[in-house]
Amino acid sequence: MHTLKNKLGFFYLVFFFSTLLLSSNQKSTFDDLPPEVQLNLFQKTIVLTPNTNFSAVLQPAVEEKVKIKLHLKLFDENNIVVFLENVLSKYADHIMELNFNTSSIGLAGAQALANLSLLPNLQHLNLSGNEIGDEGVQALVNSNFLHKLYNLNLMSNKIGDVGMQALARSNFLSNLHHLDLSFNDIGKAGIQALANSSFSNNINHLNLTNNKIGDAGVQALVHSSFLKNLSHLDLMINNISTAGIQALADSHFSSNLYHLTLNGNKIGAAGAQVLANSRFLSNLHYLSLAYTKIGAAGVKALARSSFLSNLQHLDLTHNKIGDAGLQALARSNSFSNLHRLDLNDNNIDTAGVYALANSSICSNLHHLDLSLNDFGKTGTQVLADSSFLTNLQHLNLSYNLIGNSGVKALASSNFLTNLRYLDLAMNEFGKAGVQALANSSFIANLHHLDLTFNEISEQEAQALKKLNTKLVIKYSDERDTDE
Repeated sequence: MHTLKNKLGFFYLVFFFSTLLLSSNQKSTFDDLPPEVQLNLFQKTIVLTPNTNFSAVLQPAVEEKVKIKLHLKLFDENNIVVFLENVLSKYADHIMELNFNTSSIGLAGAQALANLSLLPNLQHLNLSGNEIGDEGVQALVNSNFLHKLYNLNLMSNKIGDVGMQALARSNFLSNLHHLDLSFNDIGKAGIQALANSSFSNNINHLNLTNNKIGDAGVQALVHSSFLKNLSHLDLMINNISTAGIQALADSHFSSNLYHLTLNGNKIGAAGAQVLANSRFLSNLHYLSLAYTKIGAAGVKALARSSFLSNLQHLDLTHNKIGDAGLQALARSNSFSNLHRLDLNDNNIDTAGVYALANSSICSNLHHLDLSLNDFGKTGTQVLADSSFLTNLQHLNLSYNLIGNSGVKALASSNFLTNLRYLDLAMNEFGKAGVQALANSSFIANLHHLDLTFNEISEQEAQALKKLNTKLVIKYSDERDTDE
């Protein structure tokens, strides 16, 4: 009874304050709420294609007085200009998000968008994959509708240093917090311009994946007087070597970083040692070093670090760490807070799995990826017998050739009862393995089960489905069974 009263009291308070917010004539209005809150209150997502009856779809949302998240699909340079000038301008006051992600509006579309006189409430603009180029950026940056923009996605637009320099000079981006510049052609000069731009003072998420910034670009970032609030930094595939890592590790700039992605750079064991020794990286919760060639020696350096104890997610995909690297990681006292560990494609055999399965670093793990390794059914039995994996919810063992015996070991485990996601693709098992899964303690709780590239028939997959109607089963390279 008391619980019911408490719930009713809670809902009454929510109703009271919601009513107060909507009826108040004071300054605290919808427009004063943070953008990420506004986007989820009184909003409606609308998807438009060139064949949509625009007025029939948009007018009801306007009459409902909701903010609109507008996703434009299949538009191109030939039809986007007409749409922007003749349709969007009529509803501009109600647009909070514009997403051109699956269109190809090009330079003409960027120029038409820049010429819109009113988009007063626009906070999220996604132009990824539209090839607007430097000229498109130059057209956009002086548009006064950018003044409320919170999130700008310019991924994959053939933007170089000239476009980046134009963006950096804009006087309308002072509210920008999230900036995605991934998959462009930005080099040292462009990054230098960004680092010296006053609008970067508020940026906390910066994605520079797959550009050309190199070590010099990293040095420009860390010496910036403005990038003081950056918490998420993605530098994947940027030709960064140990010198760039050293600049990052030695700078107070890194002390606010919560999320750091360095995948695909030439870091090596020496770079891993530099990261491990950095006192400025002690606030990191997420560190991704996939495809960085750090090897067993690099992992050993990370394992000895006294500054990485706050890590919750560590990605070491494709680093050839082997059993020696995983054994070092398992012995470490620095990773007790890990919730997710990615060890995909690392030449790990049974000895490495045994060390991990008997390590306390697994105690808080929710997500473990051991796909594309070499431990087979023996290593799988070791995992199944681990009392440290009781909190595990997501387990990827694909491409390990565990066979029916390995699947039976998992299914009979007394410790994997909390699994929600299980990937067993490409493991050379068949009917006997499926029958074992049907009798497992976790089958009723699973949300996703991947059985692709095994000897599984549709009838066998459907039999599993009957045991858990909410389970999505992937059982071939083309077919899924779902709700």
